[in-house]
Amino acid sequence: RISVELRKYRKDIYLLYSSFKGGADGKIVNVDKRQNMLARKKIWMTAGVLLVALVVGLYSINRFFHPKPVTESTQAGKQDTNTNNPKQSASQTAKPAFSDAWRIVGAARFGTTSYVVIADEAGRLRYESPSMFVQMGPQTIGEIDGAKVTRYSGAVVHPVHIEGKK
Repeated sequence: RISVELRKYRKDIYLLYSSFKGGADGKIVNVDKRQNMLARKKIWMTAGVLLVALVVGLYSINRFFHPKPVTESTQAGKQDTNTNNPKQSASQTAKPAFSDAWRIVGAARFGTTSYVVIADEAGRLRYESPSMFVQMGPQTIGEIDGAKVTRYSGAVVHPVHIEGKK
């Protein structure tokens, strides 16, 4: 089955279908192009739309994976704007490095208030607001004293030995 379409009854075509009444002696007469799929405009329009969509898609994929290189004149213009703006300091343009002193050691909650606990090499603790940090869990990162602080930054906290009763 090629397609299911309802066609309007036309009396002049119906008479030609009776050519097989007497058996195999009748003649086949092509009355119209309904049996030819390639004669339909709908097929050609659909094929054209699909072809255009394919070409646009391939062009877009090519542009995505092979962008145009940035010319040096554009880069030079960007550098000129940075040197002409004295308001920007070196700390604003440079990304902060990881902290050598502080590292995240945990979290604390006092009532409804939460804190992120950070420590230095000597074991001194500092409570900071969670709003200064991004993410939670092993990937927590924040900026303290102009440096990035994570669970893996800073020096390892040495355990403090406290003498007590035995």
